Amino acid sequence: MMNIQPSHRPHAVGAASTFTSQILADTAPEHTALEATPFMRAVAERRLPRDRYVAMLLGYTRIHRALERALASSSEPSVRALFREEMRKLPLLERDIRFLCGGSVPELASALSPEAVRAVEALVRDIEEAAEHEPLALLGYLFVTEGSTLGGIALRRHFGAAYGLTEDGLRFYSAYPEPFAHWRRFKREMEATIVTRDAQAIVAAAAKAAFRRFHAVFAALA
Repeated sequence: MMNIQPSHRPHAVGAASTFTSQILADTAPEHTALEATPFMRAVAERRLPRDRYVAMLLGYTRIHRALERALASSSEPSVRALFREEMRKLPLLERDIRFLCGGSVPELASALSPEAVRAVEALVRDIEEAAEHEPLALLGYLFVTEGSTLGGIALRRHFGAAYGLTEDGLRFYSAYPEPFAHWRRFKREMEATIVTRDAQAIVAAAAKAAFRRFHAVFAALA
C-alpha cells in the first residue's frame, strides 16, 4: 500500500500546483521515512522472510476491511462519488493469504507482534473515527492506498523474486491492469470532487495522518 519506491512515486508534472500534487509534496517526508524502515529495506534487498510478508498482508487485510467497509457505507456525497467497487483490495489480499497459507487466513495476533497489532488497530480506529465524525477524511486514506498501487509495480518484482511467485500470492500488487492510468484518473476525479479549501484541508490532513500510522505499522513489523 504505502510502499511506493522512489522511482515509482506519483508526482505532478508541469508547473501548475494542484490539490493532489500538494498532498504528495506535503507527505514526501513521511514517504521517505516509511521507505527507510528496516522492513522496507529488507523488501528492497529481497531478504524479507516469507512469514513477514504474510504478516504484512494480514495487517493490510485488517486495515482494508475497515477502510472499504467505511467507504462503501458512507453517505458523504464526495466519498460515494470517488469510491468504486473496483478499488476493493480485500478480496485480493484474502486470496493471496490463502495461497500462501495453504487455504486458511490466520488470526492477526498469531502472525504479528503485539506492537504491530497495536499499530494496525490504531490505524483502524482512526478510520472508524473518521467514518463516524468526519467522513470526508476517509478520502485521505483512500488517496494514500490508491497511490501506493504504483509502488506495487516494484514490490511485485521484489516479492516475486524473493519467494518464487508469479501470480498467486501477488494479486494484491496487481490490482489494476494499468496502474498509472488508474492513478491519473483517480487524481482527476479527486480534483473535480474536492473543490473547497476546507474539504481539501480535511483530506490532506487525513492523508498525512495515514502515512504516520502506516510508518508505525512497518516499524513494528520488522
